[in-house]
Amino acid sequence: MILLSAVIPFRNRDPLRLRAAIQSIAASTTVPHEIIVSDYGSDDPNIAEDVASEFDARVVYTQAGYWSRSASLNAGFAAAGGKVLLGADADIIWSPGAIDQTVQRILADDRHAVAFECQFMGPDITVDMVQERDHDWALYDRHSKLNPRWGVGMLFFPRFAFELVNGYEARMKTYGYEDNDFSNRIRAVGYPIHWVGARGLRAYHVWHERPGILAKTDPELAKEYDANRVLFLHDKSVVRNVVQGGVGAGPLVTVAIATRGRPELLETALASVLCQTVQDFEVVVVEDGPVDDRTRLVVESFGDERLKYVPQDWAGISAARNRALDMSTGRFTAVMDDDDIMPPWRLEASLGSIRAGEHGCVGSFVTFSDLSGELVSWQDPFPTLLGASMRGGFAGHPSGWCGPMFFVLFAMTNPSVLLWTTTWLCGWFVQASSSGTRGRSLMSGVCTRDR
Repeated sequence: MILLSAVIPFRNRDPLRLRAAIQSIAASTTVPHEIIVSDYGSDDPNIAEDVASEFDARVVYTQAGYWSRSASLNAGFAAAGGKVLLGADADIIWSPGAIDQTVQRILADDRHAVAFECQFMGPDITVDMVQERDHDWALYDRHSKLNPRWGVGMLFFPRFAFELVNGYEARMKTYGYEDNDFSNRIRAVGYPIHWVGARGLRAYHVWHERPGILAKTDPELAKEYDANRVLFLHDKSVVRNVVQGGVGAGPLVTVAIATRGRPELLETALASVLCQTVQDFEVVVVEDGPVDDRTRLVVESFGDERLKYVPQDWAGISAARNRALDMSTGRFTAVMDDDDIMPPWRLEASLGSIRAGEHGCVGSFVTFSDLSGELVSWQDPFPTLLGASMRGGFAGHPSGWCGPMFFVLFAMTNPSVLLWTTTWLCGWFVQASSSGTRGRSLMSGVCTRDR
């Protein structure tokens, strides 16, 4: 089993610098590991291949016309198999044991990440001087100083933290602010950052001019660097890159639908899910007490492996939804009724709404009549304990959306098989709100039929 995947983002860089970085990781690591060079569009792919072959490392090559450290890391981690992930730039030299001890620390407690305080070496320590296996650590200490800023490519984190926020922000080009942004987002979903760098656990950065300095004389770089800064300062969402797809082994979203004997409505509901701007999903359809094959045939008629049909003996809507949650493999779950229609942006809006400290969201909806064409808009109260008691409860319609632990901790209870949707969903959110979970109310939601 691979415990550590170290990914080095790379594009058109000095092969000696890359060689020193790979050699340093290999020398500092005894736990089962892999080293991946994520070459994001180098003009000559053979440069990375030749260096990697010296150390049994492998190269993941992405055809790209621009440099993005974030996208390069995402491509490398997508191919990685380790339980702990490390983004290790081609400028970093690790002291003996630094990587091993950090990996063991995260394996012992996989609810945190570790960042290294980096020693920045000056221009008098050249790339040629760090090629030897017997490093002069005392020399490095004398010619380096502690970096006063965060964001130099030395962050260890559990795989699930990376998957939960859906990777580094791929809109960020070149480099600058991407580590800050990513670390803020994994902190927001419950992974605090622990800093190390003392007691001999060192990481040294081989000198090159910083991007902020280069941007002062390069207008194009300055534009990209400033765009990264604006994203970092103003985009407070936690989950990113949702339209491009997920970064994990399983789907980003599970759409959970409970149904019974309404295949003609379910067909329209499923069609609306398949039209989403976010396509990294699965749909779990639980039929509660099937009386014929019509529902199964509707699900199978789409010919889409993402749609899963699960029959069960009649037990009620709460039991059916719990069964859907048990079958789900997505990192987030969207609840939906069989008579609902999702606007194409519903999943994207829900993912984009999650902020630090929030566990889910509830949306608004529009009820429309098949007979008269009448439309009635409904906006739920805010998802708090007070909101749950204002008008009989928020989320009277299943536009709910939550992360995985929310459903594990607060299963949908089933005191009666005759529970109405409003009753069970409101009670479920009241239980969660009274226990300290937080959510967000959206104008965006779904359309529901009134026949």
